[in-house]
Amino acid sequence: MRGSAWALVLALSVLVAVALPGLGSGPVRRVAAGAGEAARASLASLPAQAQGVISSALGAAQPVFAARRAPVGWRLTGGGVSAVLAPSGAVVRGAAGEPSLALSAVRMGRGARMHDLGSGSVAARGNRVSYRFPARRGSPGLSAWYAAGPLGIEQGFAVSARPSGTAGPLTLALSLGGGLRARAAGGAVDFYAPGGGVVLSYGGLVAVDAAGRRLPASITLSGDRLVVRVRDGGARYPISIDPFIQQGAKLVGDCASGCAGQGTGEVGPGVFGYSVSLSSNGQTAIVGGFGDSGDVGAAWIFAQSGGVWSEQARLTGAGEVAAGQYGYSVALSADGSTAIVGAPGDSSNNGAAWVYHQSGGQWIEQA
Repeated sequence: MRGSAWALVLALSVLVAVALPGLGSGPVRRVAAGAGEAARASLASLPAQAQGVISSALGAAQPVFAARRAPVGWRLTGGGVSAVLAPSGAVVRGAAGEPSLALSAVRMGRGARMHDLGSGSVAARGNRVSYRFPARRGSPGLSAWYAAGPLGIEQGFAVSARPSGTAGPLTLALSLGGGLRARAAGGAVDFYAPGGGVVLSYGGLVAVDAAGRRLPASITLSGDRLVVRVRDGGARYPISIDPFIQQGAKLVGDCASGCAGQGTGEVGPGVFGYSVSLSSNGQTAIVGGFGDSGDVGAAWIFAQSGGVWSEQARLTGAGEVAAGQYGYSVALSADGSTAIVGAPGDSSNNGAAWVYHQSGGQWIEQA
């Protein structure tokens, strides 16, 4: 990565790497729980492009995100998204039991001069699985990769040389298959389960040339193809193209009838999602709702297993005095076993905090 734009992203990745392992909530608080799952939402204050880069950088340092052997190819898991990467392409899935998305780079070129990529070789290293498509007549070589991290799976392409022709932008076409329905959503594409909500989101696209210059890029749908276009006029090759695949479902509890909020048992406009913290391995999240029950507040613990997020506990402040706004701030330890919840309004704004430890799936107050 080169250029001032990427220097900022790298600096942010260092900041996040330092902040996530500790209890300090830092950049992981005050995020929207409905933005696309806890892992991604924990860094929602950053641009989507930066989230993808930071996620894969964090994943490279943690063995839990390393590629594993699959019956055919390799498997990656991160941020509630799993992918099996075979020579024929990728099969991506959100929550367990949901339909999958089949994704494969099939053509590249510009304008009417599009060329088949053929089959590529597959290799894995750390949290990254790479494809290599050799140069063919009229088409330069292409490398593609998938990298897992706590926020999802970043996809990337490196185009080695300028494709032939002068009319139109650099174009990369990916075939779509599986049981999800694709729908354009601004600068991204969302994939829906039949009769259900968003399962996966494909976006956060950024394209950069060899000089570190950002290039205008877009994602569109064309029948059963997902088409990435990059305006490469004056660009220096090779060009890097980085989309990001994230889980699309919201973190919500089984809200009772008439409940106005999003957490199990939430009473009134609880401001669920005002504060969120994520363990550094991306497996446990805590979500605060300080407005629950007339500003008494509450916090919810979610755990991920096999790509599925489920509610583990609803916490309230034992001994809280009046409307303490419990859940205004939350934080988790690196391994997700210890949580702290703040209530700044407790005891006439004197404030208090509660510490919990997880043992055998139960969250027990420690202090």
